[in-house]
Amino acid sequence: MTAFRDQDHSQLAAFKVHISIAESLLDVVADFGAQMRAVANSELYAQRGETWSNLWTQLDQARQIAASLGRDLTAFDASRAEVGDVHLATTGQPITNAMLHATAAAIDTLRAAVPEVVIPRSPNSEYRNPIQYVRARSFKNPAYRRFFWAWVILMIVLVAVMRLADW
Repeated sequence: MTAFRDQDHSQLAAFKVHISIAESLLDVVADFGAQMRAVANSELYAQRGETWSNLWTQLDQARQIAASLGRDLTAFDASRAEVGDVHLATTGQPITNAMLHATAAAIDTLRAAVPEVVIPRSPNSEYRNPIQYVRARSFKNPAYRRFFWAWVILMIVLVAVMRLADW
């Protein structure tokens, strides 16, 4: 491992950009999954496939930078192999939750491979558990339904109290 002061800082900055973009694209792909359940649209499928391909292009470029720094990337390569051919998503192959989890693991392994680069996580990063993310936004989620009905009951009680108090 090279000392931090001896490293090419432009490479580290590029690595940071590639990882940040990849994380954002992963959030977008997870959002597409929620949207695609609601609407069957071939254009949406094409956009999701293109976004997925761009995500992995960013990760591959970040991998090249990490490899040029002499880092161990066997964990990344294992995650990449678990995902399979990323360009098949552009042909309409579904992107499964296992693929999303493997991609999240690939991002984490790249982060761990180059620890001297501090990359803040976006506050909206829901890719850690995309299944939970999609379910949390759905009325099929029992917790969401309880929350919704609790608010409805609270509003009914509030209206009743206001009427009793002649407001």
